[in-house]
Amino acid sequence: MTDNEGSAKPSGEPDDVLLSAKNLKMHFPLRGGLLRTVRGHVMAVDGVSLKLHRGETLAVVGESGSGKSTLARLLLRLLEPSAGTVFFMGRDLTTQKLKVVREERKHLQMVFQDPLSSLDPRMTIKNIVAEPLVVHRTTRTRPRSVVGLAVLIGIVGAISILSGLVPFLAAGSAAWFGLPASPDIAVAIMYAAVGGCLLWSAVGLSRVERWALRFGLAASAVSLGLSIFLVFSLVQVVGSVLALAIMVFVSKHFETEEEVTRRVLGLLELVGLKKEHLNRFPHEFSGGQRQRISIARALALNPNVIILDEPTSALDVSVQAQILNLLMELQRKLGLTYLFITHDLSVVYHIADRVAVMYAGQIVEVGRTEEIFAKPLHPYTQALISAAPSADPSRKTQRIVLEGEVPSATHPPSGCRFHPRCWLAFEPCPKVVPHLFDPGGGRRVACFAAARDLGLWAIGGPRTSPEKPEARG
Repeated sequence: MTDNEGSAKPSGEPDDVLLSAKNLKMHFPLRGGLLRTVRGHVMAVDGVSLKLHRGETLAVVGESGSGKSTLARLLLRLLEPSAGTVFFMGRDLTTQKLKVVREERKHLQMVFQDPLSSLDPRMTIKNIVAEPLVVHRTTRTRPRSVVGLAVLIGIVGAISILSGLVPFLAAGSAAWFGLPASPDIAVAIMYAAVGGCLLWSAVGLSRVERWALRFGLAASAVSLGLSIFLVFSLVQVVGSVLALAIMVFVSKHFETEEEVTRRVLGLLELVGLKKEHLNRFPHEFSGGQRQRISIARALALNPNVIILDEPTSALDVSVQAQILNLLMELQRKLGLTYLFITHDLSVVYHIADRVAVMYAGQIVEVGRTEEIFAKPLHPYTQALISAAPSADPSRKTQRIVLEGEVPSATHPPSGCRFHPRCWLAFEPCPKVVPHLFDPGGGRRVACFAAARDLGLWAIGGPRTSPEKPEARG
């Protein structure tokens, strides 16, 4: 499936890969001076490659400032990447027009970190959850153009009523408008009847409720009959035909308010909320309830992939467990695929199938959750896991305390970005950038020390590309 050159699915990629990124970069320019010239870049994401398989949960973990949230926005193309590609369901999102990307977002949704800031405080919960249906028009929700047509039909109806009154108010001007010169009560009543039917049709269109649609449809048909057989004025005939055609179209292709309400109520019940919550505002809910509302909004379009940007970080521990269990239950019911961004490793162990560890804008280790927790290979992963609290008080773990600070995203260190804080760093670490290599078992790690300890130093050395390592002596 291609729209233009370069949009085809990467060769050799498995069919179950829904979302993938290759060498993705986001360098924010730093401007200064009188002319606002670029004086540097913030390397928030620098060369990230990953794959998300159908039905799995891939967790992206790392310290605050490691580029996790920026990566999520790049995958959705909420930010334009500085370099690299993002493929979703075989289509390169980075080369598509925004109109195409918007269509793809029906299947690729996001739950943001802070539910209170991501929910419009002026909208009711019903309108918040229904908003994706309105924006994407996938469940036959009324577009704004229908309201404009309703206004147009209402204007035609008003003109019809005024036409019947012109002979009474200005008999000398009636002939100029093509109307009877002498006042005629019967003709005036006919014009008023046609105009009234058109006005009621406009009301039915503007409300798009079941009773209004049915009444407007009947009014349009009556208006057309009166226009043809009694009045036979071109304005009234055209207005009546237009009203009838639009009413038929709306009744078949757009949801009524009752249908939208039923759809929203079903989504709220799916995430554990009730009917009485429909007309409340976000500030009336607890943090856990607001996050449930965010999840319901993300589910409105039946997406294939949901990106979860630290969805439990602002919640109490007990509420976190409820949200995590809800996400896992929804995944089983709906066959969802998650990209789960977090810094809480206990959450990762509970929900994730695979883990990707980020440090200073780069992926340093990827693997299955059990293997990563059982035997982390990268020193940074080892430090993260050693800092995670254990539910077993009898289990003693040796805490690895990292020295130094997280490197600046503006001036990152040369070579391996972790080497200034790494206790295993040796000669090539400050000079050469390590690439991800496969030590076996599907794991990938970017560390010279891990390659040396595994006896794979030739694989862990510099390489011409991430796929083909350059042999070293």
